Order: sequence, then structure tokens, then C-alpha cells
Amino acid sequence: MTDHGLRRTRLGWAEPPPPPQCVNGHPLRGGNGMVVGIAHCAHCGLHRAISCGFCDAVIYRPPRTEQCSFVAMDGRRG
Repeated sequence: MTDHGLRRTRLGWAEPPPPPQCVNGHPLRGGNGMVVGIAHCAHCGLHRAISCGFCDAVIYRPPRTEQCSFVAMDGRRG
């Protein structure tokens, strides 16, 4: 495993499944339950962003740190 949770398989790379629920207890599942995307970080590179479809809570993998600064694709910092 790397720091990002990726592991090498014979077919390429795999990542662990998303957590079963968000920090507010809503179930995270496909469809309306979650949206998975990428957050570009000026410090770490990339974070997997798992957004709850019920309350908009976001779980980042790897977790956000104080050094993290998200950057939009056009270079704006967020």
C-alpha cells in the first residue's frame, strides 16, 4: 500500500472501497448516495473526494492536512 491507499494488483492498481457512511451517518453508495471525484492539491498532488449526496459532507483520501491547498484546474486556489 502507498500513502494514498492504492495497491498494485496483477491487473493494475486498485484502491480501497469508500467508507460505508459519511461523518453524519448517511450511507455512501452509488446513485444518489455519493459522488466520487478528484481534488487537485498544491501540496499533495491529488486527493480522492467522496461527497455525500444527502448532506454534502466530503471525505478526502488521503485526508486533508493543514498544508493542503486545493487548486482549480484553471489555477485558482480554493
